[in-house]
Amino acid sequence: MRSLAQVTQVEAEYRERVELSLLDQPLESSGHLSYQAPDRLSKTSDKGDAVLIDGDRIELIRGDGKTRLRISDHAALEGIVLALRATFAGDLDRLRRLYRLDYQSRPDGWTLELVPLERGIANLFQSVRIEGVDNRIDRLDILEGNGDRRRMRLTNQRLLVCPGPGNGCRGTP
Repeated sequence: MRSLAQVTQVEAEYRERVELSLLDQPLESSGHLSYQAPDRLSKTSDKGDAVLIDGDRIELIRGDGKTRLRISDHAALEGIVLALRATFAGDLDRLRRLYRLDYQSRPDGWTLELVPLERGIANLFQSVRIEGVDNRIDRLDILEGNGDRRRMRLTNQRLLVCPGPGNGCRGTP
């Protein structure tokens, strides 16, 4: 988690597969994901739909317009946004306050599973499984409370890593 905390910016391509119990076929999308420490996260699909998160604000952009929300007004949204941002930021203390953590290290990477401690959040999603290598998050798997599942794979990542004051920042290709 310490190496994740040194990443101040991530730019990546994503492929997402959403399996909904109401549909016979999964929904698939792809696009661009961006993270900028400490709390900016955006996901823009190749079709132009976007989710922009900045601080306590979230903006949903679809073909039919924009919707703006305050994250703190929606507990479920706050729970999943916090899980993603705190993981990107390597903020273990913040994660421990709201989730039971199961961290597994392997020679080829690591896995972090987050299970919500609060009933309200647990009703909306059962777990978030995150896989990565070193300071990179490669896969996200969100199991929702109703059994629906979202799987996202991040590829072609470019990271800006800042190890600390006076050490300079370095980017990855």
